[in-house]
Amino acid sequence: MLKHRRRTAPSIETGHENHGTLLYAIGVPCRKTDGWFAVWEYSHLQDSADFSRDTVMPPLPTKQLSQASTHTAIEDLQAIFTGTLLAAIGVSVLSKAGLVTGGIVGLSLLVHQLTGVSFGLFFAAINLPFYILAVRKKGWGFTIKTLGSVLLLSGFCEAIPILMHFHSIDPVFASISGGLLAGVGLLILFRHNASLGGFNIICLYLQEVFGLRAGFMQLTLDCLVLLMCAMTNSIQTTLISLIATVILNLTLANNHRAGRYIGKSAEQ
Repeated sequence: MLKHRRRTAPSIETGHENHGTLLYAIGVPCRKTDGWFAVWEYSHLQDSADFSRDTVMPPLPTKQLSQASTHTAIEDLQAIFTGTLLAAIGVSVLSKAGLVTGGIVGLSLLVHQLTGVSFGLFFAAINLPFYILAVRKKGWGFTIKTLGSVLLLSGFCEAIPILMHFHSIDPVFASISGGLLAGVGLLILFRHNASLGGFNIICLYLQEVFGLRAGFMQLTLDCLVLLMCAMTNSIQTTLISLIATVILNLTLANNHRAGRYIGKSAEQ
């Protein structure tokens, strides 16, 4: 139970008579009045001797919170650039160590390692069928952002080996750092109503409709990709790749939960 105190506050415009003394649970600064809004919890206040049914309860600044929680177009563009760049660096680290991860990214890495086909081109091409589901289930805003993210990731993954050279990298370190970078990159994209296509679209849809955590759903699908890796690579490589996959998905599962993040894009 919160401890209630009396606090003298400057005048607060409430539409009623202004009170200089407020019984409050949590004080929230208000730019408009430089006073304090009161966050009321009746169950916490009803036993207080200072509380009465006639107590004036100032309104919460819901309009300001609503405006602050909506991402602007500039914020979305910055997030897409940052998220895809972090994810691309993570993918490049994993690729240099001969590792894979789950999802369409891992499948594209596996195909690249086995056949030499360009990762960026294969990744962009294999995502095309998923845009149909994205438009039908998530709308054009999500689809356009995802398409831009996929193209950016493809371009970054082609450019990074030219701009940044790895002479050698420990596979275990590569799996940890690569998984973290890719996971944080995806988290940024998810919170701005975008993804990297493929399994991400399916997982986000399942979380939105059925409340299933996107990270754990992604982990299930990723296991299928790792099974394919085990059939074409050594057990050691597969186990180290599993570390990257688990780290990536735990990053999402622990940080991307329904209702935890109130920010949203304009089209949501």
